[in-house]
Amino acid sequence: MDPATLRRPRAADGLVLFAALVAVLLFVVAARPPGPSSAAAPPDLLVVADLRGQALIVVAPTAPEAARRIPLAGGPHELLRLPDGRVVASLEQSGALAFVDLATGEVERREIGGRPHGLALQPDGVLLVTDRDAEAVRRFVLQSGEELAPLRAEGWPHAVALGPDGEVIVALASADVVQIDALRLAAPRLSETVAIAPDGRIATAGALDGVVVVYDRAGRVLERYQVGGRPVRVMFDASGGRLAVALSAGGAVAVIEGGRVQIAPVAGVPDGLAFSPGGSWLYVSDVYGGAVSVVDLDTVEVAAVIAVGAGTGAILVTAAK
Repeated sequence: MDPATLRRPRAADGLVLFAALVAVLLFVVAARPPGPSSAAAPPDLLVVADLRGQALIVVAPTAPEAARRIPLAGGPHELLRLPDGRVVASLEQSGALAFVDLATGEVERREIGGRPHGLALQPDGVLLVTDRDAEAVRRFVLQSGEELAPLRAEGWPHAVALGPDGEVIVALASADVVQIDALRLAAPRLSETVAIAPDGRIATAGALDGVVVVYDRAGRVLERYQVGGRPVRVMFDASGGRLAVALSAGGAVAVIEGGRVQIAPVAGVPDGLAFSPGGSWLYVSDVYGGAVSVVDLDTVEVAAVIAVGAGTGAILVTAAK
């Protein structure tokens, strides 16, 4: 090296180094996921099934420290809001249903036996409950609790939903089938989930092959996506234009819109999904860590992570009053 190029360090050099270090520090801080007190957190109210903590958690993303815990004698799997404002939870391992008054915390427990899981309510007040022990969708009169004749659903009935005209739509996980009344459609491998758009489109996903399929209401395949990541739950937003997919082995959620798939990394092992009433946010639960990630759907990025329970599953959401 030419000695003329050698020189002593100058004060300006130290300032440059200091500025560079500050820039790196600011980048690292900005890259860290915002906490639950993030200003971006929306003013919604969440009802979260804490499967491992055996409780329902009622929490506002803007005030997670004020969360209310309603204990249940059994781990809640699926949730359904009833017309009277109560929430019913399926307690699969306990063979029971829990009817919860969110305002008072009062819980009415109904022992029904079997392995109750998926939930849906018909307009005539009949509660539908999938039961893989019975290989059926069991039917209960909501007000009296009387059990009616079941609907056959062979092949591990898991999720159940209603079509626009009252069709009973069931994901038969071990049979790789989506059943629409008596019609059985070939579905991806281990399809545990089903979602219905307002126009009657039906979505499901195969946990074993990582495939999402969307059918029209007659059962014809409209769309097919390879998303990977062991998808365990799908959900349409209120407009039917967006479809969210929880990728339990991928630590992410897929958002499908207009044929485009976007992936957002989220906390833990994603399971439950819920769109905010305004459609700007997606809530994704962590079934092992108990967190709920808040995804900004404008950017498809996590805006906040809320510590909620021991292991969060299904989510219901309403606009906070």
